[in-house]
Amino acid sequence: MATRLRHQILLFSSLFLLVSITGIESGVREPAESAALKEEIRNFSITGRSETGSGVPSRRALRGNRYSSPSEASALEVAGLFASSPCRAVFTRGDTVYAAMGKELEIVECSNPGSPRLLGSLTLPEVIYNLTVSGRYAYVADGEAGLRIIDIGDPGGPFEAGFCGTADFAFDVAVAGTVACVADADSGLRVLDVSDPSGPFEVGYFDTGGFAFGVDLSDSYAYVADNTGGLSIIDISGPAGPSQSGQCLTGAAAINVSVEGGYAYVADASNGIRIVDINDPESPFEVGSMVTGGNAYFTAYKSGYLYVADDWNGIRVLDVTDPSNPSEVGSYDTIGNSYVVSISGTRAYLADGDAGFRIIDIENRSLPFEAGYYDAVDQAGGAALWGDYLLVADWSYGLRIIDITDLAGPVEAGRYDTGGRATDVAVSGVYAYVTDRDQGLRVIDITDPADPSEAGYCDTPGRASGVDISGDYAFVADDWQGLRIIDITDPLDPVEAGYFDTGGYAAAVAVSDTLALVADEEAGLRIIDISIPGNPSETGYYDTAGRARDVAVTGEYALVADEDQGLRIIDISDSANPVEAGFYDTPGSSVGLAVSGDLVYVADAQGGLQVLDIGIPSAPELIRYHPTEDYAMNVALYGDHAFVMANQYGIYVLSLTGVPVLFTNFTAESEPEGLRLEWYLGTVFDRCRLERRGPGSGEWVMITGQFCSAPPEDGFIRCSFLDTGAERGMEYHYRVTAFEGDGKPVILGSVSAVYSAGHSPVILRNYPNPFNPETSISYYLPRRERISVTVFGADGTRVKELFSGVAPAGAGRVRWDGTDAGGSEVSSGVYFCCLKGQGIRQTVKIVLLR
Repeated sequence: MATRLRHQILLFSSLFLLVSITGIESGVREPAESAALKEEIRNFSITGRSETGSGVPSRRALRGNRYSSPSEASALEVAGLFASSPCRAVFTRGDTVYAAMGKELEIVECSNPGSPRLLGSLTLPEVIYNLTVSGRYAYVADGEAGLRIIDIGDPGGPFEAGFCGTADFAFDVAVAGTVACVADADSGLRVLDVSDPSGPFEVGYFDTGGFAFGVDLSDSYAYVADNTGGLSIIDISGPAGPSQSGQCLTGAAAINVSVEGGYAYVADASNGIRIVDINDPESPFEVGSMVTGGNAYFTAYKSGYLYVADDWNGIRVLDVTDPSNPSEVGSYDTIGNSYVVSISGTRAYLADGDAGFRIIDIENRSLPFEAGYYDAVDQAGGAALWGDYLLVADWSYGLRIIDITDLAGPVEAGRYDTGGRATDVAVSGVYAYVTDRDQGLRVIDITDPADPSEAGYCDTPGRASGVDISGDYAFVADDWQGLRIIDITDPLDPVEAGYFDTGGYAAAVAVSDTLALVADEEAGLRIIDISIPGNPSETGYYDTAGRARDVAVTGEYALVADEDQGLRIIDISDSANPVEAGFYDTPGSSVGLAVSGDLVYVADAQGGLQVLDIGIPSAPELIRYHPTEDYAMNVALYGDHAFVMANQYGIYVLSLTGVPVLFTNFTAESEPEGLRLEWYLGTVFDRCRLERRGPGSGEWVMITGQFCSAPPEDGFIRCSFLDTGAERGMEYHYRVTAFEGDGKPVILGSVSAVYSAGHSPVILRNYPNPFNPETSISYYLPRRERISVTVFGADGTRVKELFSGVAPAGAGRVRWDGTDAGGSEVSSGVYFCCLKGQGIRQTVKIVLLR
């Protein structure tokens, strides 16, 4: 059976079920202009930028081992993927679309076709080939995993109710009442009893003799698109003993079929559409046909018109009021490969492969046009981490908020359409700062990840391409308008405080203490003194050999992603006279990077991810790599995993197991008593200390050598220290320094933070988490405040208000017992508890496990 299936796959490799993901094209697309990916690792409420690592040459001796040579470098392991598969099937009911995106079943609300909204999703065992919806259930043909029945009663939390394996490979499914019929490849038609969705079972089958691709039901008959066997009509009035009533050969390869009003409309691949009279199921005969020009994969009938998903030819609209003489009245050529079409009202929803699903307005059938589209990812570029969320600047899709709690299956928690072309993002507190090209800098409130909203914006004069944050300022790389310095003291009303014309095309920026390092494309690296934000000045520059696209700082080195010239390592210890310390010519075009210790992760466009050891800056070594299906545009680090933005393909989650990480996740968070510093160590050091540099001070002072160390988590040691000497409203710089055996210091990482004043130190937490049956939600208020504490579902629906009224200053606590406003128990899943007050909005994620 498996051998025969492989032969069929080779024979029909052009068909929708076998289309492979588009390969890499030549050249870097415009979104490669997205700028610096900032290493905001687990930065839930930090007010500054985290820089993990230092380029001290002796680090290899500290680590105590050497890596393999470049020729021996090995590939990394993929731990998970986000939005990496094409759309193969859609089914629509009203304004709700059920889309098959690889293994993901995604439920999308499309009442506004220009801005589809994801309601919920579920990962299934195998790639989804087709689906249908009946009542509160979606019935999914899941390839080798057979039939899966998904409860969609709550669109925000779909879950599998039951499943039944089939004999071969489930390609399509149709449901009528309590019977489901599955087109099951070599094993023909399988008839299942689905009266109990939690326990479906097979009651009968019929070997059609061909290769069952598609199925539709009408009355007591199943109509099977049987490949070279044409249309096969199976009597299922006795489900336990189905039998063939009739057959009609179609001439090519019958892929799918829809039945309406005494006719079967067969999608017959290169043979176009065959219209079969089925008024007598025992003697079906062809009455009309039409070659559509592409490969006809699927048909949908409505009111005398047939809508055909025609592969590279898009959608074709046929007038079939006279079945013997069909004629084309309109068409629309989509950008992808059209596989399945579903009709609702005056819209056609088209599964368009790598282009997601397209929403086609068919009110005027002769002039259909695209009203909107939904794709799991547009062109993923810049990213930042915020707690257990990955924030992605996704070009025309704006800001995407990805829940990465389950690294093997990241899911979208929310999104916000920024209006322009989102290229980069940085986080400070509960705000995401998104560079949006012609739309400038957008400030997005992400307190509730499921419902982000715009808090403010600053329209920069150029094309905002990259952003970094330090203290009360956002530093924006603004293309030909150079570096713009935006005061974000009030995120609701950001204003420009100063600017500097860098001379080139500013693509990315990284801030280190009082310096802003700008990747200025053909003008190389520009070093800007920002000690006086209203009057920045250039202290030095270095003209790199290529086109500087991204920049990061580690210790006394600036790392530049220099496109075709690979990685350049610039010594900036004397900022007035920077010099190149070393370089590595990557195989592709170096456009993005992140750094941890002396390991640099380079997003190398067509070269995928390259991991370099720069412990000896003059002699960098390639130690690991990973190819990507589309251009690697940027990379973010999260503990022992790396997220690689692979342009239109999606996001890779790569395991860094075996890649030593000395230091990561350095964060600072305001608490009532001071600034809480936390970091993670990948190894034990004999001596280590925390140093601080205060406002207006050029001296680093040790504040402690004693840390509170928690037991290892996934191989990392968590260290914590509360700095009670910080003054409110002041910015401080911290760094962690370790010492080698010879006493030589090694700077592991640094962070800048402002000890927040006013109402900012509101703290919201819950314990236990996950919980069952009850969790305690605690908060701290700096002053007496009228607040509300409310639980929301993952789809943003209001579940229960836990408290509303005036709360005294100090600590408070409420409890949630997992019930809704009516006292009924809610189902297992992710919920959000939101505390709101005057100028206050904080959210904590809660996981209920029944």
